[in-house]
Amino acid sequence: MASTGTRNSTRSITKKFAYFTHSILELNRLDQLAFCPYHQVDAKATEEFYTKLLNSLARTSALKELSIGPFSLSKQHIALIPFLLNTKLEHLHLDIIEANRFSWEELCRVLEKHPMLQTLNLGNSALDGSAYKALTDLLDKNYKIEITLPEPTNAKLLPTYQPLKQRLAKPGIERFKEKYLSQDNLFQIAIDSLESLKKFKLIRYQNLQQAQLEKQFDFLLRSQASQAILDGNYADVLHPIYQNHRYMINEASPALVQLSIDTLAKNSTQSRGYILLKKL
Repeated sequence: MASTGTRNSTRSITKKFAYFTHSILELNRLDQLAFCPYHQVDAKATEEFYTKLLNSLARTSALKELSIGPFSLSKQHIALIPFLLNTKLEHLHLDIIEANRFSWEELCRVLEKHPMLQTLNLGNSALDGSAYKALTDLLDKNYKIEITLPEPTNAKLLPTYQPLKQRLAKPGIERFKEKYLSQDNLFQIAIDSLESLKKFKLIRYQNLQQAQLEKQFDFLLRSQASQAILDGNYADVLHPIYQNHRYMINEASPALVQLSIDTLAKNSTQSRGYILLKKL
């Protein structure tokens, strides 16, 4: 059984944490917060503090940067997830000392579609195969987030770490371009659009869908594509495959969505333009 002194110490720490939480929330313009105890703190009191802190911070919309360590992801992810869902955080730094597969998957699932987060710094976190796999999947779905993490010291983890390392070696825009915006992918979109247009011409009452496909097709081919992106007038002409990644297609990358019709198609002696022309 815990001694009376230990229980009193725990209550005292809990009260101080509660006061601290209340105090920081009084700062309406708080935009950064870092918490990292440098001495041994009662584990239960720390867990309660993090839970109350994150629940409270979820109501603080001004917060842009948060740094916490040590942090138990398996115990605190229940509070961390709602916090991330309800804030416009841009930078998150976690020194994770303990986690399980489920908590890693839950964290990364939320970060896949987080609208604002730019960096995830995992400092000296204890990472295992589940963490590396979840983070790899995250980078395959969120191309704007930058992740900083330690390399494994256990050789057995290297096979699981290598796919993540390969993704970290390339900027998000390059990975996005390779997966979605290669000329081969754009050419296939153009082919599919033409095939769909042929079907629509045989069916009445499909004017809206036909007009949409024609816009998408023209957008791929015409030089006006670059100007449309610069003007911000492109949301309705992007192929659906890009809709969840509009943030990657902006004034910095207008040429990425334009098909080069004068180049040879893959494994063909004919140009992409000639092949499309034959399908009209």
